[in-house]
Formats: sequence, structure tokens, C-alpha cells
Amino acid sequence: MPSTYREKLIAAVGFGAVLVLVGLALIGGKGGERTSTTANPPPVTTAPQPAATPPPVPATPPPATTTDRQPQPGDARLVVRATRGESPLSVHADSENGEILYEGVLVQGRTISLFGARLWIRLGAAENVDLTLDGRPVERLPAGPLDLIATPGQLQAAS
Repeated sequence: MPSTYREKLIAAVGFGAVLVLVGLALIGGKGGERTSTTANPPPVTTAPQPAATPPPVPATPPPATTTDRQPQPGDARLVVRATRGESPLSVHADSENGEILYEGVLVQGRTISLFGARLWIRLGAAENVDLTLDGRPVERLPAGPLDLIATPGQLQAAS
């Protein structure tokens, strides 16, 4: 216990300093932010998030038909490759109103193979695809949308 005035003054100033430091620790001293008087926890880190990307394109094309039908000897065999860009593609059995065999956007780099006795085909951007019918390449497709009929060995404009 301090006995002289000087010792009492030093004790009072020291006690006041401790109170000030505790008060600052409680209010943080930064615009009224509150902080804990316990040891600071380690900073929370999160793994960097990749930029939003579209879902990956499956490695294999979707099924060419909605039935379990197997290719028959008299079927037209059509291969569509998106080599220069994407193209909307719709393929129906027999006619425009026939069973849908494929419908979607064929993205660049993708290939789809279809078969049937008669295939009705709508290409949204014919200039972006290469066609093969029964193993033979089809040449000189016009640019733009195009409706076609494929039968074994023959490809013609749909009427």
C-alpha cells in the first residue's frame, strides 16, 4: 500500500491507465467497433471461387433416338458434325411431325449420328456443319436455315 503522496499519485495514474486501456480494448478504438479482449482468432480464409462457367458439355452426344430401335440394313445413316460453329438441329423420323430423334443445339466440336428409313432434318445454321450420309460427305450446303429429307443414299431439300 502506497504511503507517500507521490506513491499514491503513481498508483492512481497507473490504475487510470489500465482502465483506459481496458476501455479501448472493449470498444476497439475504431469507430465504435467492438473487439474481444481474448486472443484474436486466426483470420478466416476461403478458397478462391472460380469464375462462373457454363456446365461442361458431355463427352458423348445424347441418344440419337428416343426408342430402343437398332439400325436396320435399309436405313439412312446420317452423321452431323458442328465443325465451324454451333447449329440448332432437329431430326424427326419420317416427317416434320414424326417422332423426334434429336432436338437441340449442336455445339462446335460435337458430332451426332442418326439412322432411319427416312429422316426429316432442320439445320438452323447449315454453314456451320458437315454432313455425311451413308459414309459419303455431303458437299455445298447453303448458308442459313435448311430443311432436308434423308433416305438411304439420297439427301434432298424438304418441301
